[in-house]
Amino acid sequence: MPNTNSIYRIFQNLINHTSHSFIVALDTEYRFLVSNEAHRKMFLQLFGREVVVGKSMLDMLEAQPEAYQKQKATWQRALKGEEFITLENHTAQDNETRYYEVSYSPLLDGAGKLLGATAITRDVTEKIEYQQEIIYQNHILAEQDAQKTILLQDLERQHEELATQEEEIRQNNEQLSTINNQLITEREKLLAATQELEDRNFELDQILYRTSHDIRSPIASVLGLINIIKEEDDMRKVREYVAFVEKRMKDLDRFTSSMLAYGKEQRSEVRLDMIDFEEIIEHCWTDLQYLPTFSRLRKTLHIDKKCLAFYSDAFRISIILSNILSNAVKYQNPHIDDNFVAIQILQEDEYATITIQDNGIGVEQTYIDKIFDMFFRATEKSEGSGLGMYIVQQTVERLDGNIKFQSVLGEGTTITIQIPNAQLS
Repeated sequence: MPNTNSIYRIFQNLINHTSHSFIVALDTEYRFLVSNEAHRKMFLQLFGREVVVGKSMLDMLEAQPEAYQKQKATWQRALKGEEFITLENHTAQDNETRYYEVSYSPLLDGAGKLLGATAITRDVTEKIEYQQEIIYQNHILAEQDAQKTILLQDLERQHEELATQEEEIRQNNEQLSTINNQLITEREKLLAATQELEDRNFELDQILYRTSHDIRSPIASVLGLINIIKEEDDMRKVREYVAFVEKRMKDLDRFTSSMLAYGKEQRSEVRLDMIDFEEIIEHCWTDLQYLPTFSRLRKTLHIDKKCLAFYSDAFRISIILSNILSNAVKYQNPHIDDNFVAIQILQEDEYATITIQDNGIGVEQTYIDKIFDMFFRATEKSEGSGLGMYIVQQTVERLDGNIKFQSVLGEGTTITIQIPNAQLS
């Protein structure tokens, strides 16, 4: 498909080489948008003014009140969305009267919004004069019947010429319509690409800012503690400082792991595997078993396999489940003894529906809409990077799935994920 510039050049070339039709377009403020060479010559002959694209036609006719009112009244109809054809006569600068057949049409964009109007004009002076001549000849034919055959043949020839011109205009209109549609399509694609680029740039800015902050903060803390340790003789305090250094290094390790997971998820292509949910969840629990509160969390899993062959990206499903289950382990309710996470999976032909419910600390309702935002932490107790649920949502969408998050502060959280079976795609 040609690009917008080439389409525009084709459009300009087309109208400029249409010598038998005068083509012009105005915007809603009566400013010239398009004027081919034939129209510019006609406008100069009739009104003694040069057409200037971007300038108001009415401003150019202010010194000619009659022409101003006549042109304004006619164009007003077209600029209100009316499509019509008129027969107009004008007296040129040389006092010669010319007749024109003008076809007015509204100019709309792809959404139906009125952008202006177009006028395609044909000089039908010869046609009008010929019609007048026919009337005269009809009187003559009453006395000169011998000339009837010649006149009819001449009339037929001119009608054929007019039919040929009308067919050319019809074809030109079709080409103009096609070009206009292509321009609209290209513009929509450009706007979509621009918006996506802006979104990506904003996301990169956020990542850069947060990465520099979350990496430098623990490093600065550790460097400060190292200087204190160098001067400290009390081994008890030294051990406290070392424990704090270890904690800050673990914070840095978790953040780095989150960023690596995010980068890998963004770069890698979706690959299809036959999914074994039980195996994936078992691996997730293995990776999480070293978290301090892992052992006190009761875990249940129920899988209902209504279809045996379910295909998706095992790596990405592992990312989704690992982040959600990690939160269930970290954010247990300290005020109850029986903390649990219940996983239910319904595996069907078209979709797999994963429901993960826990009775942890939950999330305040005011934060629900922000839970999938990049770097958002729903609680002051959060030790993570704020990327976990953002990565979950991005990964679910990459698999053409959807996710629903429900939570009540102090009671727990329920997350429902629906992922399509890629085998049916």
